Amino acid sequence: ATPTTDTFDLNDPSQRELKMIVEECRKVDLPSDEVMRDAVDRLRRGVEVWLNGTAEAPFLYDAKWGGLVSCGCAYDNGTCTNVLPDCPSFSDPGLNFGNGFFNDHHFHYGYHIYAAAVVANFDLNFGRKYFEPVLAMIRDIANPSTNDPYFPEFRQKDWYLGSSWASGIATLGGQPYLNGRNQESSSESIAAYEAISLYGAVMVHAWGDGVSSDVKENNNAKTATRVRDMGRLLTATEIRSAARYWHVLHGDVNTRPIYPKIYKPSAVGMMWDTMAQFQTWFGSAAYLAYGIQLIPLTSVSERRDSLNWAQQMYPSYAESCESDPNCAVQGWSVAQLAMLATVGHPKWAMETAESLPLSVFESAGGNGHSLTNTLWYIATRRAVAEPLVLKKAKIVPVPSSTKEKKETKVTISS
Repeated sequence: ATPTTDTFDLNDPSQRELKMIVEECRKVDLPSDEVMRDAVDRLRRGVEVWLNGTAEAPFLYDAKWGGLVSCGCAYDNGTCTNVLPDCPSFSDPGLNFGNGFFNDHHFHYGYHIYAAAVVANFDLNFGRKYFEPVLAMIRDIANPSTNDPYFPEFRQKDWYLGSSWASGIATLGGQPYLNGRNQESSSESIAAYEAISLYGAVMVHAWGDGVSSDVKENNNAKTATRVRDMGRLLTATEIRSAARYWHVLHGDVNTRPIYPKIYKPSAVGMMWDTMAQFQTWFGSAAYLAYGIQLIPLTSVSERRDSLNWAQQMYPSYAESCESDPNCAVQGWSVAQLAMLATVGHPKWAMETAESLPLSVFESAGGNGHSLTNTLWYIATRRAVAEPLVLKKAKIVPVPSSTKEKKETKVTISS
């Protein structure tokens, strides 16, 4: 079934797998044309409901704050019990991650924009048909115009820091958060801007590469070019700032440290205006703070995660993950395996990934990947001249409630 109630649902296993794998499969002799058409059709349906207004909790325009927000769903027995104009997201800041209060918009809409780019790459008519609705999402999170009367300029971006803020207008007891704005996942922020650049690139081609005989198409191609270039700038600055503020390197003589020596972790889980925390909104385990900086696994992740940082953070990540079965059950070991491949052990990571129960890829931390996407990422890591020295594999039982065909999970520590 195509999820149509939560703006974050497009990050489910089937959608994530399709978005990342369709293009790769097209380049080899694996799927037939029929299989390819079916894959694109499925993804098209998942994207289109959000663009044509048929989602159960559709997007609406908030004229007061100038942005797109989801109506939201009040769930009862797994179904949406409300219909427009009854929109619970406008009164509940905890619903849908606070989308109605402008929380996490770039995280959520980045997945939609990425998916739209993939469909448009295979279906130019789809891209042209929904150009304006997708641009509305882009304008919501990364509007470059000071003259746009409908959306503010760069809602999320802090150009002084180079990074973004995820928090919206939600308050704590009716008062602003004392620590100011915050952002948890630097990696999802990067992925959102990567999506914008990819969408712009695809749509330049969809509108005839600027050499059409149609004036309107050429104007749209110019707009798409600006979207592409803006996305590249946003992505590059976000990567640079993530490396500076979220990826903590100890003993790096080439970088002036900004955290005191007493701060031992190799990452920041939550960044605030006035504070850096090694935790997340949903827990304080080390594997959560590391894992949230590593999802989703896309092409830009290779540029995002330096080898130096991966080698420093991996021991702590692995130790935390193998000491708590919930790391595997909740899917956070998927990103750990991606890092294992990054530090020089792709074969080991591949074998371990194939031993994971499929339920791992339907869990909170793993449902943005899928097994296929994970294997793709592991298989495409660069060779490392001096792989990180590791101990032997440690077998950690998977709780019976998550067992399928696999009886154990293998984790690797340094």
